[in-house]
Amino acid sequence: MRNLMFLLVLLLGAQSSAAKPFGFGQDQGHDQGQGLMLAENLLPQQRPQERQLPPLAQRLDPRAAAAQVKRHYQAHKILAISLIDSQGPMVYRVKTLSPDGVVKYVYVDGSSGDVFE
Repeated sequence: MRNLMFLLVLLLGAQSSAAKPFGFGQDQGHDQGQGLMLAENLLPQQRPQERQLPPLAQRLDPRAAAAQVKRHYQAHKILAISLIDSQGPMVYRVKTLSPDGVVKYVYVDGSSGDVFE
């Protein structure tokens, strides 16, 4: 994509210089390099989306997330814990087993420590 934009800028620059050979009709002090920079700045810059993680001091680790679940579901056993990888906020999925044998998934917010179902 970047190469295509560069080619477009070069072609546009070549057309404008071909229309006015030898610099006739150009303003004094106008630098063609500046024109290329301006044309490049007019094209949208696309960058890949990066996941914004909270600072380390504010994030929960898997053990802390398991401890939060244990406080809310004291009789349940924790079977597994995993970090849900998505573009949204950091969330842990905790698989629990009740005394009755029912498997339940509980979620923990990785930054605030809130437990929800």
